[in-house]
Amino acid sequence: MKFKCVLFLHISFVFNYSCSALPSNVPTQQPETYLEAVTYIYNLMDEDNRVYVKNVPFNDLIMFHRHWGAKIRASLNLWGGNRELLKSCAENLGSDSIHPESASQFIIEGVWKKLNADIDSIDFSKLDTNVYFIRILETIQLAKKNNDNRLMLSLPSWVYKQWEYWDNEERWFNLNNEAKKIIKGENELNSLALLFLSQTKENLDIVDDKLQQKLTHLEYDDIHLPEFVVNSEEKRTVSKLRSLTSQELALNCYGMLYQREFLSLDDYNQWMQLRDSNYLIRWKYASEMNTDDFERLLKMPRKFLEILILTNQYYDIDEHNSGLAYRYNSYDGIVDSLMAFTAFNNKDFDKEPYDESIKKRAYNSLDSEYNKNVMRALHMLSDIADHIPAADLYDMLSPSTIIKYETTLKTEDLLDYKYVVSFLLATQKERILAHPNSDEIFNIVKYYWDNRFISWAMQYYIAELLVQIDLDRAKTVFSPEFEKIPDHGSFTRNAIIEALIKYNFVQDKVFLYNWYWKIQEKEFLTVPREWSLMLSLLRDTNDETNALYKSIINDSRFSRQEFFEDN
Repeated sequence: MKFKCVLFLHISFVFNYSCSALPSNVPTQQPETYLEAVTYIYNLMDEDNRVYVKNVPFNDLIMFHRHWGAKIRASLNLWGGNRELLKSCAENLGSDSIHPESASQFIIEGVWKKLNADIDSIDFSKLDTNVYFIRILETIQLAKKNNDNRLMLSLPSWVYKQWEYWDNEERWFNLNNEAKKIIKGENELNSLALLFLSQTKENLDIVDDKLQQKLTHLEYDDIHLPEFVVNSEEKRTVSKLRSLTSQELALNCYGMLYQREFLSLDDYNQWMQLRDSNYLIRWKYASEMNTDDFERLLKMPRKFLEILILTNQYYDIDEHNSGLAYRYNSYDGIVDSLMAFTAFNNKDFDKEPYDESIKKRAYNSLDSEYNKNVMRALHMLSDIADHIPAADLYDMLSPSTIIKYETTLKTEDLLDYKYVVSFLLATQKERILAHPNSDEIFNIVKYYWDNRFISWAMQYYIAELLVQIDLDRAKTVFSPEFEKIPDHGSFTRNAIIEALIKYNFVQDKVFLYNWYWKIQEKEFLTVPREWSLMLSLLRDTNDETNALYKSIINDSRFSRQEFFEDN
């Protein structure tokens, strides 16, 4: 089992304090020690902010990192020359050094501790494994006995919310094993141990029997869990202690395992039926994928590719830029095991399997073993696509498949089918161009050009595909973009220009030459700027294009001297 991190849902709140109107007890000299910094920030806070922060759970203080933390980093000069303060923060944290962002968060935590000095808060991250769950239960029981919910503010966040961040794999592993020991018996720690184990789907088989026993029982299980409702707009936190039935606890645990909210037993049962009937949902929430599964799924490459991309479970998809897979989930170990099974773990690649015209996320270096594995994992995914039969490949690219997917399989748990299309377009160029019916494949690719819903970066590549499939039809499609001199930049137009220079320069040489002079003085915001893109492509594509480049820059009308400064 591999370690997996799930990030918190961050909530932001901007603290409004003015450094020009400080209370009389605030020192005018910048603090140089951790304790001075805590006192300094504490004294800047008005009473409303103090009450608000005081009642926020300790492990949710990260929600202040972006805005309040940024103000602290600026006002205390943590990015600049306040080395004494950074040194003091590191010493108090028990470290040799500390990053400015970590230091600001450490100061926020210090302010919280100062505000909550009247309660005996526990640092659960440092408790011995054998008393960890015991202390959690004792804290909850004491809060109930004293009717003081603030006693629960230092509890680990998995106790009261579905997301937890673990930065210590060894500690998580040890606590996981301790929880497995606890659920073997029936004792008052059993429910907490089940809740802990439900953080990761890899524990599904272990906890499923226990949860099924509780799922139909409506009696109260003597388990109490805290609930904190943080309202950042009103600067208010409401806390309470909930008493759960066995069924509510089971639904809560299943909600963590499946990363969703089950409001009732019927809601849970309906979703389980969907999971059993929808192969994508089934694989998204499967507890594991073993070598027998690999052998079977590799014989169904179309379905396997859909599973690996659409479930958003095994590969990370760059949804905001290229729309392509750009790395893989190494935490659950499945892709690593699959690479070993397919012998891709001993191969090396110097670039991604995508066409060079696609603007994609670049890796700084292939020196690290992780980045080498990223290249192997992407090429392995491409190899699976290579084995998809031609008929299936063209069917997967067909717009009708997207419609069918949306109406029969798609749920909020799954990615849009356009990400499968993106991957196929980016890795199956030769097979796409070899389609026996040029009209059919042109219409398919044109659909994605017209809709442009994959990503703007793919437009460059799709323009080149259209030119290579049917130049005359492509130019007819492109012509409206050049009917008048534009008043704004266009990635679409940039994509067309790049395709024409690379694949039809001789025939369009005059057009390109004239177009450059039409847009040379235009200050488009689109990056790269159109005139600069044209100059770069003409200079670098081949000898013929370079000749036109020289004629332009030597022309008396040429006015873009900054091109040489930028290049």
